[in-house]
Amino acid sequence: MTCVKRSIWVPLLTLLVACGSRSLPAGDGGNDGHQAHDATTLSDSEMADGTCVRPPGGCFGPQDCPPNHDCMGCYPDPCCPMCAVCYGQCVASGQCWSNKDCPKSQFCKLDGGDCGKTQQGTCTDVPAICPDGGYNPTCGCDGKTYMSVCDAHLLKVSVASTGPCNEKQCITINSAYITAVDSAKKCCEMCDSIQCYKQVVADLACGCFTYTNPSSSVTSLTNQWKSLGCDSVPWMCPSLVCPNVVGGNCAPGGKCQDILAP
Repeated sequence: MTCVKRSIWVPLLTLLVACGSRSLPAGDGGNDGHQAHDATTLSDSEMADGTCVRPPGGCFGPQDCPPNHDCMGCYPDPCCPMCAVCYGQCVASGQCWSNKDCPKSQFCKLDGGDCGKTQQGTCTDVPAICPDGGYNPTCGCDGKTYMSVCDAHLLKVSVASTGPCNEKQCITINSAYITAVDSAKKCCEMCDSIQCYKQVVADLACGCFTYTNPSSSVTSLTNQWKSLGCDSVPWMCPSLVCPNVVGGNCAPGGKCQDILAP
């Protein structure tokens, strides 16, 4: 019976000693030189050999931060990941690094396209609804394209830049794709092999279906288009009615021609 008690209590006592008091002493964490009020010393196991030094800007509570700063966020303690404590970051009141630092009704608005890499943001109210302002594509800090700035903020996403994400690359890929499709339409009039049977879109952004011969260039450019997220962009396309094509054949002149449904 004694052995069972020991197996339970020894690890528990070890964890309690390791996690004990959680205030940062001067010089540790992120006080920026600010002396924590009533700070107590961390356990000897953490600091005795000097191997565990918390990164700048960290805190366990407002007492660890400079004046007019809050201790925001709840992350594992870098020096004791298994301890049931919240380790946060000292940020100026109302400032933030991520949505975790703000109330649920707000999000961390990161201005200037920095997306929180070097500059703090501001806790801002999430819009209740977005007005119908037309299509004003915006690239969010999550790498996705939104219909407008408001639509990004509605989902608690800050704006990285105006225009679709990877807009220039997408346009370049689509231009190369259209050329590749045209090349894939070349065929052999006198050949007996099956040709012009591959269904593709003529234009990745706004194209209708057409039939070509198989092309590795067309396949590669299509994959690049998708990997960059270009297919998720609501491109402004002209109004058009796509014909009902059901196949293709090699027409005189050595070029694939679409066959329309009767």
